[in-house]
Amino acid sequence: MPEIYLKKSLGQHFLKDKKVVAEIIQALNLNSNDQVLEIGPGTGILAEKILPEVKELIAVEKDDRFVELLFERFGGKDNFEVIHSDFLRLDLDELKLDQRNFKLVGNLPYNQSKPILRKILESNLEPELIVVMLQKEVAEKILDQEKGSILGLMTQFFAEPELVASVSREAFSPKPKVDSKVIRLITRKESLIDSKDQVKFFGLIKKGFLHPRKKLLNNLPELSKSDLEKINLKETVRPEELKLEQWLELFKSIKSN
Repeated sequence: MPEIYLKKSLGQHFLKDKKVVAEIIQALNLNSNDQVLEIGPGTGILAEKILPEVKELIAVEKDDRFVELLFERFGGKDNFEVIHSDFLRLDLDELKLDQRNFKLVGNLPYNQSKPILRKILESNLEPELIVVMLQKEVAEKILDQEKGSILGLMTQFFAEPELVASVSREAFSPKPKVDSKVIRLITRKESLIDSKDQVKFFGLIKKGFLHPRKKLLNNLPELSKSDLEKINLKETVRPEELKLEQWLELFKSIKSN
């Protein structure tokens, strides 16, 4: 394989640890009927393991040099397609994915992992399973069901997160400054609230975290002490102290007023 110099602007750190690759593949629970979407395949270290196991692999790669390399490696396979695009600018409807029955995988660039996850979760697509590598701190926010964050709450609303593996920075080339975690998101079959209320619900959370260190009552003027009392919360509670279930109860209480 020809040497390719990586671009810092794209947050490129490529996985080289075969043990971690095996853990990601196992977490995907692949079968011959699967359609898989991979974000940022790079040199194809995951693709080469996925392709023999699935019906179709669609890879989205932003760097034209790796698009060319992927064509060279896998272009002759009937079940492989590579799309040269920035995932954040891509019209997901053009991917021709089975809306509910596909799996998503990716070693997401640290500088784009949050917007990529938001785009996936807020789209009309509903992958049955998501396995992604994230910066350790980002993954921990998603996994933490005690201390809330906007990203963590939004992710937990759409899916049940679980840890697959903790990954040392030594598993990458070039070595990043931080460690990573692989997480699996098992998407919920049914929405926790009526779909028409989702935008308002997320709006409530974002407004609640506008000033994270302030009391929730100060951030949400539409909120009353009685709303908090209904779900056994003190008037001094801060947004990060609420679990997803409590945000849902709070939303329903405000909506019924």
